[in-house]
Amino acid sequence: MTMREVEHEITVRAPAREVYRLIAEVENWPLIFPPSVYVEQEPLGEGESGIRLLHD
Repeated sequence: MTMREVEHEITVRAPAREVYRLIAEVENWPLIFPPSVYVEQEPLGEGESGIRLLHD
């Protein structure tokens, strides 16, 4: 499995709780991070998880 780290940055006018909810629920990513098409969370080991991301 190829592992890659990326960072995104954006300034928004929204309550921190709403922003966190959108980012924490990875199934929302295709709605807010184009060109993401499909995202799923998968466990890697104790206390860790990974994210499988399909994009254009």
